[in-house]
Amino acid sequence: MLVDPLRQPYRVKVIDFGSASHVAPEIILGLPFCEAIDMWSLGCVIAELFLGWPLYPGASEYDQIRYISQTQGLLQRTKTSRFFNRGPDSSYPLWRLKTSSEHEAEMGIKSKEARKYIFNCLDDMMQVNMTNLEGTDILAEKADRREFIDLLKRC
Repeated sequence: MLVDPLRQPYRVKVIDFGSASHVAPEIILGLPFCEAIDMWSLGCVIAELFLGWPLYPGASEYDQIRYISQTQGLLQRTKTSRFFNRGPDSSYPLWRLKTSSEHEAEMGIKSKEARKYIFNCLDDMMQVNMTNLEGTDILAEKADRREFIDLLKRC
């Protein structure tokens, strides 16, 4: 929501996290959720404001879990077997994300890539849209981005 587009054209209030909550791991994995989902949603919203594109824009639950697992690590919860396979050594509970073809064969849902930016971790966001800044401006931008990514990880 724009606060006052004439006097403060760049001031925005985030008033609804609803669209981000459907990508929360708790929702996808069928777990009980609490106020922590609001922090997850806030993180998704601020990442989208920064990138100009959703961080996790998957069209299916599998794609959402695949994107989240790539940047956050494996998620192991109630509906784990829907998205993950247990490793061959049953003495140690090692899990791996199913490949797109394994998931498609089991669920009949084709995975598709919908991300504009593909990150292996959230720290990769440091390199996005770096403008032609120089000297102290680039140092300030990098410091701001480190703080932003730290906030995002905490969300």
